[in-house]
Amino acid sequence: MSRSFKETRLTCADSGFFDLFSFPLLEGNPSEQLKAPNTIVLSRKMANKYFENESALNKSLILNGAETYKITGFFEDMPENSHLQFDFLLSMSTILDHANNNSWTSNNFYTYYELRDDANLENVINKINQKSDAELAIVLNIMMNGKTLEEFKAEGGTMDFFMQPLEDVYLKSDFTVDIGRMGNRNYVILFGLIAVFIIILASINFMNLSTARSANRGKEVGVRKVLGSYRSNLVGQFLTESILLSVFSFLVGLFLVVLLLPYFNELTGKQLVLPLSNPV
Repeated sequence: MSRSFKETRLTCADSGFFDLFSFPLLEGNPSEQLKAPNTIVLSRKMANKYFENESALNKSLILNGAETYKITGFFEDMPENSHLQFDFLLSMSTILDHANNNSWTSNNFYTYYELRDDANLENVINKINQKSDAELAIVLNIMMNGKTLEEFKAEGGTMDFFMQPLEDVYLKSDFTVDIGRMGNRNYVILFGLIAVFIIILASINFMNLSTARSANRGKEVGVRKVLGSYRSNLVGQFLTESILLSVFSFLVGLFLVVLLLPYFNELTGKQLVLPLSNPV
């Protein structure tokens, strides 16, 4: 008996995806993925959802009640702090010939580049735009009754390609729409300032408590001076005590965060993570 589901976390990629990105492929040959039309790769979660305890490899899925896709592998679920979020990865060759997708005037896709360390970003962008101008001139000649590229630009028409570092996408992107999730830099600054304010208050409170405690340790200080302790020895002792107390408090706080974060996520409906082992 067939089952149907409505899914939204679906995207397309070409055969270089698993070479460029480090998403672990749990089953299937990375170098052979997404080469053939009508092939698809699933996340672990979706493989378990659709096939339960069976192997999903070489089985089929029907999308939109029409096209059949062969499953050629499955990958580990996307980490919550990843720029890309999807559960289904279709072969790009399946859709390139649909709705003008194979034209340089199509804006349906994003292209990811891995540049050499010595590459000049401006030169790369210029070369891409030179290529796009040549392709655009052909399209204009066919689709707009022989209009030239110069005439198109003189009328205010533009088609330019831009590049931005992947690490800038989440907080520094100036794109209106992006394939990945984007955050709000103003919120980060706001919460950062609140955190600094709380730390300042805690520091002032700590100094007040230390001052109050020092009155009770006057006898200890006096005895140490009589026994030959120098001022630097006393300062070092109290500073070491303060550092150890701060480190202990930090570790206790970190333990409480790890312990309570799942309950906080369940309460708020969020998926906050503590990226200790996977910071990017």
